Amino acid sequence: MASVYKTIIVHVDADDPASADRIGVAAHIAAEFHGSLVGVAARLSDSTIAVLASAGAALAGGIIDAEGDDLEATFAAGRAEFVRLTAGIPIQTSWRTIAESPATALASIAGAADLI
Repeated sequence: MASVYKTIIVHVDADDPASADRIGVAAHIAAEFHGSLVGVAARLSDSTIAVLASAGAALAGGIIDAEGDDLEATFAAGRAEFVRLTAGIPIQTSWRTIAESPATALASIAGAADLI
C-alpha cells in the first residue's frame, strides 16, 4: 500500500489519561501506512502561566521564580510514555519537546506532517 501518511504527529501529555489512546491510534495509523510517528510534548511552564495570568505581576512582585520550572521532568515522563506505547510497533519514531502552548506548538510544526 502506498504511504498516504508518511509523517504523523501526535501530541503527548503525560498528565492526560487520553494521551495513551492518542498515541496508540497514531502508532497504528503510522504502521498501517508505513509512515513515521513524531511524538510532541508541548507545554508552557507553570511560572509562565502564572505570569500570563497575573499580567506580569507575579514576576514583578517576586512571587515566583522563572527558573524554578520542572518542564524537563514533565517532558521526560511524556517521552517515556511515548516510547513504552510505541515499543514493538514496526514504525520509525522521533521525539520533540516545545516550551509553548500545545495549540501554538502543534500549529508551528504542522507543515512537517501529513496528519496530526
